[in-house]
Amino acid sequence: MTPPKSNPIQYDLKTGYPDTAALVPHEKLAASAQQLILSDAATQYAGDLFGPISAREQIAQFLTNNTTQAAQPDQLVLTAGAIAATDIVCRAVTQPGDVVVVENPTFFYMMNILRMSHITLAAAPMTPQGIDLDALAELVAQYGPRLKMVYTIPSYHNPTGINATPENRRRLVEMAHEHDFKIVEDTTYQWLYFDSPPPPLCRHYDQQGGVVISIGSFSKTIMPSLRLGWIWADSIEQARQLVAFKGDAAASALTAGMVGSFIGQGYYEAQLEHARSHYGERCAALVTALHETLPEWVEWQAPEGGYFVWLTLPEDLQAETVLRISQARGADFMPGRASFLNGAEDRYLRLCFTVMEPEHLRAGAAIIADSIRAARG
Repeated sequence: MTPPKSNPIQYDLKTGYPDTAALVPHEKLAASAQQLILSDAATQYAGDLFGPISAREQIAQFLTNNTTQAAQPDQLVLTAGAIAATDIVCRAVTQPGDVVVVENPTFFYMMNILRMSHITLAAAPMTPQGIDLDALAELVAQYGPRLKMVYTIPSYHNPTGINATPENRRRLVEMAHEHDFKIVEDTTYQWLYFDSPPPPLCRHYDQQGGVVISIGSFSKTIMPSLRLGWIWADSIEQARQLVAFKGDAAASALTAGMVGSFIGQGYYEAQLEHARSHYGERCAALVTALHETLPEWVEWQAPEGGYFVWLTLPEDLQAETVLRISQARGADFMPGRASFLNGAEDRYLRLCFTVMEPEHLRAGAAIIADSIRAARG
């Protein structure tokens, strides 16, 4: 992907998108869409608020094959992506004035979505093991029964890239049972590992059942514009309760049909392998460049999957200062401050390695590293 010459930003390490030219299986999706439209099989409203059953059957089979639990089609609710899925769950399990906990930092846009339910947001910091469970315990003590939900990205966290440990996931589920709150587990990056798979989903540790609701999306693995995600409820009864809060009526019969067909024809496993290889190569290029160019006083860890590398600057530096210098030199990144509830010290940078080709990642990383030095100098 050659950066457009008219764009002053030549090296985009900000945008958390896939490189669709390299990722999207264009011909397979085009053939599926053509067949569904010409046969008139997916031109009407889907009707079923859960989403077309054929797609739910295929997604359920994928989840059964790739997790430790069997998924039933009637446990699944198809949505317009993971953001819509989280919105539905939040409205279903909370009332205005209830408390929802997010990780600090977290996916910045999700905070706005959760606030639309007129809840109070609280935050627990991230640790290298996952969400800070001691801090969460303090929030439980502070808010008591008002705390109804925790939103977590346990695998290859956005923005930090942290992969929560099995013990962290297990203890989080135990706390949910003990204090009667739900866990919304965002699995967007679960299958985008580079070497070894991450620990099982949080729902694996929910042996009693009832507290973990998993959500997912095909945006990062097949094509963003499909706008198709899913909710995996704990039970058929819980799925029925969630459907009552859908604001988009039924999912698109066309995109659901395309995804169902894609999985049903056996393409999705190979697509995930392609995505892992592709993103892994780009991550390696960025990580190597950062090792070679970053000052040793910048804190960071190479991620094991996902989309992002997270940098922490010394206390005497501000990310916005680095950003101004870096943008003037042609490289962009996302200041991490926006990912914190109520802001934070301006010391964090989120670098996305999925949009740019390896040589552009290396060039962009060098510019950002030089900009960090210039900001301090």
